[in-house]
Amino acid sequence: MKITARYTVIVMLTIAVANLYSFRSIPTMIKPYLIQIVGGDTKNVTKNECPEPSEKVQTKPLSNITEPISHQHAMKLAYDFARATAHFVSGMSCDISGGRYIVFFSVLGSAILTASYPSLLINSPPWGMIIFNIVSGSLSGYVMPAIMTLISSWAPLNRRTVFVGVVYAGGPLSKVLEYALIEFFTVISRNWENVFYISAILGFLYILIHMYTVFSKPGMHPLISREERKFLEKELGTKIPKRIPWFQIIKDKHVIAILFGKCAHLWMQNINQTYLPQYLKLVVRLDLATRGAFYMLLPHLLHFFCIIVAAVLVQISINAHKVELTHLRIFCTMFSAVSPAILMIMMSYAGCNIYMIQVLSAMAICSMCTMNLGIKSNILDLTTHFAGFCEAFINGIATFGVMATPKLLGVIITEHCIVQWRRFYWITLAFTSFLATMHYIFVGTDRAKWDHLKKDNVTMYHDDSESESL
Repeated sequence: MKITARYTVIVMLTIAVANLYSFRSIPTMIKPYLIQIVGGDTKNVTKNECPEPSEKVQTKPLSNITEPISHQHAMKLAYDFARATAHFVSGMSCDISGGRYIVFFSVLGSAILTASYPSLLINSPPWGMIIFNIVSGSLSGYVMPAIMTLISSWAPLNRRTVFVGVVYAGGPLSKVLEYALIEFFTVISRNWENVFYISAILGFLYILIHMYTVFSKPGMHPLISREERKFLEKELGTKIPKRIPWFQIIKDKHVIAILFGKCAHLWMQNINQTYLPQYLKLVVRLDLATRGAFYMLLPHLLHFFCIIVAAVLVQISINAHKVELTHLRIFCTMFSAVSPAILMIMMSYAGCNIYMIQVLSAMAICSMCTMNLGIKSNILDLTTHFAGFCEAFINGIATFGVMATPKLLGVIITEHCIVQWRRFYWITLAFTSFLATMHYIFVGTDRAKWDHLKKDNVTMYHDDSESESL
């Protein structure tokens, strides 16, 4: 199979997602190596149920910077609020204007911010870092709907799920790169500023290639073959909407179903990325950062491969017409919403068995591999023309909902012990199961009525769609 324009676009979007996730995550991931956190709630004590690991390594921060824990909470709130708000701004424009330039300027702006972070961290007052997080969150939120718009413009029916899986596999792939960079520049060479500079350089390199390889529509791509353009335009259509039927979209029960699933996924993702490391460090007394980059990046590397394999298997099932599309979307959503919580409960019953806990925590991360195959692919089932707005509405509302996680955690966990964390994981399972059940009740995969435009020539939703020949 020759390399065609649509495959090039999808690979570039995967790199864009990896860059954007790196820009967002590196400041948070590197802080334990740089900053001493002071303050906090004295009620949240650690009971020391698990023994200190015999191979424990004492680490000393690479700088003398201190930061109140209240300041950390304010920065995270500022980032999340700006990101959710920017989703809606982008969603009202990207389906009409196209996503090419939105991705370009978002990656460019994020790369500039990343390059400036070391100087800001050392010299900026606290309010300066809050402004940094507001701008960073806005850029991150503004670009995600545009990426969905681009996928909807380049993904034919019998490649749709694979393309979604490949693009968003850039998330765990970025984690692998981040841990490798942090390990080398903070532990080995101790030049932590280079982590940000290299990440920014990779962003600048990306945007140079982006302008020659990524275009909003197949008809706008100067290097696409005539056969490929005709094929994509026959399946995806050529019409560009002039307005967003936002009211019809937000009241559609199938869109609401995806919103329920997305809330479950974001809740679970937030726990996996933010609170699971806290449990390992404070309760199990397993600080993976002191055990080397391999222990940190391995679960994310496995997660990357699990996404690719799952996407291929789901796409094969769809193309073979062996399983109904609706059932596949339900399974992917239910599996990634419920199984991580079950694995975390099992981890809490493993007590202080470090090896079992490491295996179960890695499985909890990998079990989210079907998340986007159920949620984001379902958006493309409903719409070709308004995927960006749907992504903005669903992800924006879900992001606001996830902001309640720290409050719930503070109410349930008054001291860091296995029993209280287990209770939190059981509540998480009940909550995500409820949301996944609501998704199951209202989910649909038929093209929505509001997606039909006048003189619309989209054909990709027919059951007898011809097989891809390119």
